[in-house]
Order: sequence, then structure tokens, then C-alpha cells
Amino acid sequence: MAAYASDAVQSGDPASAPVSPAAGPPVAAPTSTVPTSLQQSFSVLDQSSGSTDSSSDGALVVYGVNRALAQTVDVDGVGPVTVLPGSSGVCIEVPDPVDGSGGSCRSTADAEADGLTLSVEDASGQDIERAGLVPDGIDHVTVTGPSGATDVPVVHNVWATEGGDASSVSFTAADGTHAQPIP
Repeated sequence: MAAYASDAVQSGDPASAPVSPAAGPPVAAPTSTVPTSLQQSFSVLDQSSGSTDSSSDGALVVYGVNRALAQTVDVDGVGPVTVLPGSSGVCIEVPDPVDGSGGSCRSTADAEADGLTLSVEDASGQDIERAGLVPDGIDHVTVTGPSGATDVPVVHNVWATEGGDASSVSFTAADGTHAQPIP
């Protein structure tokens, strides 16, 4: 079963920060364009070949995400991973056979620094899929669990695997190795 996971942060525009830490991540009106910082860090969101302007109904959403600006990457053997840009963050989403979809979100700064990950479980609680988003320049991630480590290719900033017992993911960038747990 999947739900949205998010790193609550207290940075960026104070107008979009949560009222209290218990309230969750910042909310804002959906962005009408993909922010330049996201396009520069995640080329999958570079929409220079198409429209980058999309109006919304003005409802407040986590990190100002606008689904109309989303890009979907089909990962061979796993399926679609959708990248959703926002005014102060980015989310990824995958289909979930139990709940419809599962996703994860992070602030732009955190996603640019360490990427973001998610895992989807079936009704029995078994992990059936893990996915993530990493910055430009990363061609593979290393997914590690009790049974060992596996290199997973990155396609348009996205990686995904099915099954297994992974508990963390890492990648090496120009500034060193970045690792994070898989939720």
C-alpha cells in the first residue's frame, strides 16, 4: 500500500511554509511554469521544446506541484514513473495496484542535493517497486539491502526496480557519494 511521503522542510519562501511542523510540507498555489532550478538539475523537466506555461485552479498543493507540467518516464521492465514539478519542490509518482498511485516529494534543494525515493507495497506489505529521481549527470544508482547491492540504470533522471529487499540507495556525483534510506 502506498501513500505520499514527504520531507517537511522549513526553508524557502516563508509564505509557502507550513503553519506548524505538524501541518506537513509547504503548500502553495501550483506553479504555472517549471522553475529554472528544477530544469537545470533534472533535464527530464526541461520543457523547452514544448509549452512550459500551464494555468491551474489556484488550489493550494504540496510544494506548489502542477500535474499539468508533469513528465512521465517509462522504465523498461518496471513501468511509468511520473515527475511532478512544483514552485518549491518536486514529486515522483508510480502506479500502485492497491491504492491507485504512490508518491514521494521533497523540497527543490533537498532533491537537487540527494534526489528522492519511494517504495510501493502490495496488500500483504511486500515491496513490489522502488523508484527515485536523481540530478543530471548520474547514470546509475546502487540499491542495497541485506542480500547485497545492485546497480540500477538511470533513464532521464529516473531509476526504478521491482521486488527485492532494498533498504537504501546511493549515487556518486561530482561532490561525492549521496545515500538515503528507501522508505
